[in-house]
Amino acid sequence: MPTDPADEDEFDRQLRALTGGAAGQARYTEPSAAERARRAERRARQARQARRVTRPPRRPPPARRWSVWAGGALRRYQSWVVVLLILAALVAISIGLGFLSSH
Repeated sequence: MPTDPADEDEFDRQLRALTGGAAGQARYTEPSAAERARRAERRARQARQARRVTRPPRRPPPARRWSVWAGGALRRYQSWVVVLLILAALVAISIGLGFLSSH
C-alpha cells in the first residue's frame, strides 16, 4: 500500500477527505425534538383554527312553478332518451343503407 503522498491517486484523496471530516458541512440537518414538538403544536393550533371558521349555511334554491321538470323527471329519463335516440338513428341509417344498396 503506498504511503508516499506522490503515489496517491484521486480516489485515495477523496476517500481520505471523506473519512477525515474535511468533506464540508452537512446539506440537511435533522430538526431537534424540541423543534419538531413546536412545529407539531403550531400545526395543531392552525388545524383547530381552521375547523372553527365555517361558512354560513346555504339557502335552498327557490321553488319553481314547473316542478315536474325541475323535480327531475327530465333528468331521470334523460339517459334513456339518449339511448333510444341513438338506437333510432342506427335503425334509420341501416334502413337507408339497405334501401340505397337495393336500388
